[in-house]
Amino acid sequence: MKKIKRRMGFFLIFVMIIASTGIVSGEVGQEQKNKISEIESKNKDLEKKKEKAQSEVNKLESQVADISVTLNNTNAKLASTENKIDNAEKKLKKAQEQENSQYDSMKVRIQYMYENGNTQMIDLLFNSDSITDFMDKAEYITELSEYDRNMLNEMVRTKETIANTKKELETKKKELVSLQKKQKDSMNQLIALSASKQNEVDSYNGIIQQNEAAVEDLEAEIAQMEKQAAEEESRRIAEEESRRKEQEKLAAANRNKENTTPVTQAPVINTRHTGTGSYSWPLPGQYTISSNYGDTDGRSSGHNGVDISAPAGTPIVAACSGTVEWANYSSSAGNWVGISHGGGITTVYMHMSAIAVSAGQKISEGQTIGYVGTTGWSTGNHLHFGVRVNGAWANPWNFLK
Repeated sequence: MKKIKRRMGFFLIFVMIIASTGIVSGEVGQEQKNKISEIESKNKDLEKKKEKAQSEVNKLESQVADISVTLNNTNAKLASTENKIDNAEKKLKKAQEQENSQYDSMKVRIQYMYENGNTQMIDLLFNSDSITDFMDKAEYITELSEYDRNMLNEMVRTKETIANTKKELETKKKELVSLQKKQKDSMNQLIALSASKQNEVDSYNGIIQQNEAAVEDLEAEIAQMEKQAAEEESRRIAEEESRRKEQEKLAAANRNKENTTPVTQAPVINTRHTGTGSYSWPLPGQYTISSNYGDTDGRSSGHNGVDISAPAGTPIVAACSGTVEWANYSSSAGNWVGISHGGGITTVYMHMSAIAVSAGQKISEGQTIGYVGTTGWSTGNHLHFGVRVNGAWANPWNFLK
């Protein structure tokens, strides 16, 4: 009985430490964790906006590449047209020179024939061997004159053709220059728009990096707070352990003085308790209350739940339907589960040997959620059942049937 009493003392001390320090897994740095969640949510939105802007940048860059190819083709056509115009100008100049030369030669022959017309015919007559020779020479002179006229006319036509070709090329050049300007303007607009979108992407990256740095700072702050909480917790445990040993020494001394005085054992409640609420009993068939809500047993503050003794492995059921808020391990609560029932109400189940549910899972009333154990700060197999309303511990009997 003395051993049981000492083990119960250990358990009560640990519960008192939890209640007085408020150190429960998930509570340390909650404000910072909320900020981290908020920042991470903002970063997700920023990432989506950045991806959209980057997609637009890629699209604009693709359009710039396409119009660049088109502009290069236009530049090539323009260069080719300008080259053709240069060649046409050279041909036109050469044709003009040939026309002038032909015209000058023809003028000389016409002038000679005009000035020496009769003499020429007499010379042909006296210098001809026969009338046939005379006629041949006269015909040659006529053909020569006709040739001059034909050549001159041909050169005029050639010059006109070249001039028309040049005019068409110059018209085409104007069209190409206009097209080139439009394409350059379009490309410059696309480049400017792409640069603007890239600046938007860079801006998003900068904000995201700042947010990530803020998250790192908050995580470091949380780690420091958890470290300080753990150190404070260890210090309190050491102090309580020291006080416990002193109390044991005093108790031993008193027992030595009062050997004839029988030890009075605190009664264990074995009867079924009833509450004023509607929640089901979390340990069907097991009703031994080893520590009730509000018991002090040397604590600086009252017990924040009901301890129900039961053999290891006894199934623990949900007192009411709801959603599993957490299902993990805590150094103080051991394997524990919290079930949210709406309205800010959460039922808490501590010290399980094993957990049978997971966070986020929908739970029905009476469904098995774990098994009795003695994990965490526990001195025997039992279930610590508690109720929290908006984060504050409440009397479970106000919720149990």
